[in-house]
Amino acid sequence: MNALTTQNPGTLIEQRQIELGITDDALAEAVGYKPGVITMIKLGTMRLPLNKLAAFARALQIDAVELLRVTLAEGSPSLWEALKPLLPLGELAEHEVNLLRHLRNISGGRKGAAVVIEGSSIIALLVNP
Repeated sequence: MNALTTQNPGTLIEQRQIELGITDDALAEAVGYKPGVITMIKLGTMRLPLNKLAAFARALQIDAVELLRVTLAEGSPSLWEALKPLLPLGELAEHEVNLLRHLRNISGGRKGAAVVIEGSSIIALLVNP
């Protein structure tokens, strides 16, 4: 998935559903909607409500800030531009998002710590068994 070039939340949601094998019914249940609402969001006839953004991000295993970026870029680009400077790390590059996603997948929900060996291009993840 190339979330950083995805231009609308519907496409991003559908891409993640395909990647994770999540049906509209399962996603709807996870976020507290009926399946028809998921379809409307994916088709663009309904905007993704910001108050459901965190639930969608959890269900789709994506970064909430990335989903916020895609959502606001479509409906309120000037609001996204105003919020960007407030983000602690700024906007992440695609390779940074992919690295974080891999670290989360590898840890399997266990507490872990990334270890970076400076100047060697080596990153290790230590997790509790």
